[in-house]
Amino acid sequence: ELTLILEFIAAALQITQSQYERASGAYDGVTKRLGEEGSPLEAYDPLLFPQGSLRLRTTVKPLSSTEFDLDVVCLLKMNGGVTPGEVYDLVWDRMWSDRTYRPLMERMPRCIRLNYASESRFHLDIVPA
Repeated sequence: ELTLILEFIAAALQITQSQYERASGAYDGVTKRLGEEGSPLEAYDPLLFPQGSLRLRTTVKPLSSTEFDLDVVCLLKMNGGVTPGEVYDLVWDRMWSDRTYRPLMERMPRCIRLNYASESRFHLDIVPA
């Protein structure tokens, strides 16, 4: 009986299938854009991977007045002599060059945020590394 109750609670906390599909689509689009062949980032062999709740598959449904967040790391293979700010700017410029992403973008101290909150109640944080 306790197992059934816990399973019910866990299911109630999960994001909906629709939210999952929208978030998945956003994640796939961003990773495609950043890792695209011919991109200025291509020389740095970008490795993109989910972080946090997305990676652990523990994303929970937001309360009515909040949104959930997804994190994706964009790891660039670079030699020394590059500052964190320069890495951030490379990723920012790549995303900014796409008119689809430009209106969603927000500079944050350690990431680039794409705000999908108005329609889907989530945002995606790109962590340049």
